[in-house]
Amino acid sequence: MSLIDDAVQAHAKDQLENKELEEKEKKKFIEDCLQNIRDRFGDNLKIEVISDKEGGIAFLVDGLKMRLRKSQGYYNIYLVQTCPKCDTEYEGHIINLKNIGKALQEGHVSYDCEKILKEGESIKEFTTDEKLIVALRTFVRENASERI
Repeated sequence: MSLIDDAVQAHAKDQLENKELEEKEKKKFIEDCLQNIRDRFGDNLKIEVISDKEGGIAFLVDGLKMRLRKSQGYYNIYLVQTCPKCDTEYEGHIINLKNIGKALQEGHVSYDCEKILKEGESIKEFTTDEKLIVALRTFVRENASERI
């Protein structure tokens, strides 16, 4: 074999090993997340693993969508809800059942929707332009930290 063939073969082998390692880590992460959810909220839960934006993982726990993130060795759980005005998803950090109850009872209106509602209290439906502005602001807010 030539040097070129050896190099290409070594690179392909490395990519395969990296992919296998990523899949193994993802499986371990899912198992740890499931255990963390059960530890906090009980064993008798119907939990479904679903794919989420940008290849991420989310969980449907008795019909509630949750995302988990590991930070400094601890798992943070976020309840994902949708703004009733603009259909934008937002996350609320939850620690226990009381936090879930509070989030479900109080609901949430996204920051941009709240601002528009204050400017014109009589607004019932957003115009297409307002929905577009809210969606663009949300996109920029979510992706700004990746570029900085």
